[in-house]
Amino acid sequence: MTTQASYGQDFAGYPSPSDPYTSQPLLPRPQYPTAPPWAQPPTAPPSEFDLEAPHLRHGQALVRYPEELELATRPRPPAAWPVAVWTLLFGVFGAIPARRRAATARRIRAGVAPYWIVFGVSLVLGALVTVGVGQALILPGYLELREGAVLKQLQENIVTDGELQKAAKLTATEAKCQALDERGDDGLRGYSCVLTLASGKDKVLRVTADSNGDWTVMKRR
Repeated sequence: MTTQASYGQDFAGYPSPSDPYTSQPLLPRPQYPTAPPWAQPPTAPPSEFDLEAPHLRHGQALVRYPEELELATRPRPPAAWPVAVWTLLFGVFGAIPARRRAATARRIRAGVAPYWIVFGVSLVLGALVTVGVGQALILPGYLELREGAVLKQLQENIVTDGELQKAAKLTATEAKCQALDERGDDGLRGYSCVLTLASGKDKVLRVTADSNGDWTVMKRR
């Protein structure tokens, strides 16, 4: 039994054979599939030279990491450190550069939260620094000025309020006082006063006075 071959391939360059009875050219025998219809067609084995290419969008540069190229072309957002400097120096007015820089960052689609975070943190730190400096420098100076005014008022009261005449039967023309201790929680402070009496003699008197200069003779212990 002979097998009918494809004449188009075996007799290339020669006239196709024909049927001797009908003088018509013989057609190649049709090829029928031998696999069932539900079978998957065989896949070609992968070549060792095939490399898995990354997914690229249409019109994008042929690079492996296109995100880096996109970020490289985007303008940089403004720095946040000037907001901290402005806030530490001028307090709440640091919101002005924070708002401007946040608006610039929003236009280039960058985050705006860092500028307001820096503003809030700097505002709190500035307040703490102000309170610390106030307690270390301003408060002692204020207390010293206040105590000086209390001392002056005390010396004037000893001479003019008449309490000295009632307490010690003395009359003073001048009083010079000096604090003996710090002012207590009750608001009182001890003083040692040198009195110049009307007779010209000096006398030392210890008194206790409040922050208004009102005084009483210190009790002996």
